[in-house]
Amino acid sequence: MVASLLIILISTGLLLYWFRYMCLLILSTQATREYSQEVACENGLHFAELQRVLEETQGEALALLAGWMDRDYRVLNRLLGTSGTQEEEAGFERALLAADFAAMGAWFRLTRRFSEAAARKALLERSKIIQHLANSLGEREGQHSAA
Repeated sequence: MVASLLIILISTGLLLYWFRYMCLLILSTQATREYSQEVACENGLHFAELQRVLEETQGEALALLAGWMDRDYRVLNRLLGTSGTQEEEAGFERALLAADFAAMGAWFRLTRRFSEAAARKALLERSKIIQHLANSLGEREGQHSAA
């Protein structure tokens, strides 16, 4: 009984570690061309501006930034869902990032009352997820227009 519980706890810990590592690895990849700014301008997204003002923002204004990020994320998901075929690898990557976006949202709501630094870090990661998705959309549209 104790051995089974220990195995479950260790396995869960390793799964969470793998999940965080994979998400951070995806977000750290550098594209050959950065499309995210173009996509943001074309679709009225605010994540780039939010990344800049995040450092100066405090208190309840962080919740406002989180709301803008949620809006940008919904817009990008809708655009990615309607922009052509989706490869299996990109679908898995998007699923991981979607789970990470939700997890960072929960972490933000949990920590914003106790630690603004942790809440700000969660918002920064959420904005990086949005930036990555915007770049993916731009790459996909660039490939379709080149074909």
